[in-house]
Amino acid sequence: MGMSEDRAPYKRPGQPEENSLLDRMSRALQVHKKWIWNDSYKILKLTQRVDRLEREMTKLRETLDHFLTPGAN
Repeated sequence: MGMSEDRAPYKRPGQPEENSLLDRMSRALQVHKKWIWNDSYKILKLTQRVDRLEREMTKLRETLDHFLTPGAN
């Protein structure tokens, strides 16, 4: 390996580890932020779906109670 292959030319001597560590930490934070946003969006959509299903079940229960109650027809 030649000298130019030992380290990337854009990294300053004496700080390659700190830069790569900060880069890795920054990338990890961005990935986790993206996961959190995606999960939050999915949770919101699921919450809305559950609310809608609960309303539909309430309407269905009321309709069934109306038809199954003697003398209500």
